[in-house]
Amino acid sequence: MKMRSLQIGACLVAVATAVLASVSGASAAGQQQATLSFTAPASATLGDQVTVQAKLTSAAGPIVKAPVQFVVPTTFLNGSGDMVVARGVTDGQGQATGTFEARSTGSLQLKVVFSGNDTYAATTATATAPMAVSGNEQLYVPDIGIRLRGLNTTPTGQATGLAHWFLSGWPIGAVLTLIWSMYAAAVFFMSRVVAEGERATETPS
Repeated sequence: MKMRSLQIGACLVAVATAVLASVSGASAAGQQQATLSFTAPASATLGDQVTVQAKLTSAAGPIVKAPVQFVVPTTFLNGSGDMVVARGVTDGQGQATGTFEARSTGSLQLKVVFSGNDTYAATTATATAPMAVSGNEQLYVPDIGIRLRGLNTTPTGQATGLAHWFLSGWPIGAVLTLIWSMYAAAVFFMSRVVAEGERATETPS
């Protein structure tokens, strides 16, 4: 009896597996094949705004309003993967454009990725050749100084235009210089008054 129960259970598992496989196969078979083409410049200079373009099509024609991602391979610590540098959505011609800043020198192997949807299967395209990035421009500029909200910046921490000048260190430095100058003048005149008083006291009557 126990052996028969096990056999029935094994048959049910096999049937369920077959049903799931057939459903999955039908879903995959229902997706149409998509094709990506990729256009990218052969070279760029560090700090340049690089424009890349992809075209997504199928046997029926352009695939419109489909999101695509432009990625480059990257390595961090012991892991590696693709870093998204730009995104785009295909237009009526199936074309999508993305722009990113070249922030490191060397060769960048650019790729464009379409993750697929209910109608079209996922696909990827890689540039025919790596993009060479050259240059030695300093992209990161240190912001030296202390910012105090409400003192030399606005309460939100941002200051632009005329407000930026009034809330910068120059007006504050000028005011502090004036205050210390007045303080020094007051001390000087007080010392003169004390000195005159001492001389008057020492003068014989």
